[in-house]
Amino acid sequence: RYQCHRTSTGEEMVLLVEDVTWEERRKQDVFEERKNQTLNRMIAGVAHEIKNPLMSIRTFASLITAQGDDPEFQTAFQEYVPKEVDRISRLIETLINYARPPRERKELLQVSELVRDCMSLAYLSSKKNIPVECDVPENVAVYANGDQLRQALVNLLVNAIEAVETRMNLEGEPGEE
Repeated sequence: RYQCHRTSTGEEMVLLVEDVTWEERRKQDVFEERKNQTLNRMIAGVAHEIKNPLMSIRTFASLITAQGDDPEFQTAFQEYVPKEVDRISRLIETLINYARPPRERKELLQVSELVRDCMSLAYLSSKKNIPVECDVPENVAVYANGDQLRQALVNLLVNAIEAVETRMNLEGEPGEE
């Protein structure tokens, strides 16, 4: 940081220089710390979200020997297990897209799909169940860098959720006395 001042005579100048390296490093450290906290919460949420469909798949797998010949069970198995596997895949893909380093190429993105993915990823970091409404028409698209847009949107959503959680902690839950 620097400042330039003229002396009272106006003929000379004084240059004040301040080293702000430590201050900038501290800002970066705080940013990294918050980013890591958010990422850790997301990872914990992803682990929890993956665990649920895996338990369902495991239950179906354990029943195969006992009920494998039952046509009703077979139909349920054929419908339910692939849906749960797809759910896990979507969750992992969303996390990968968030963590992927930015690419320079742009792509055509469906805004409604992008928002849904980002909202589910952001909610994994939430400690409370905060309702959010989002009305994005299905036919809206944007030409942009998908990874950068995802990261920005998730960051905005996570910050908004954290702000609401902070306010709820200060004011108390609705209905609390």
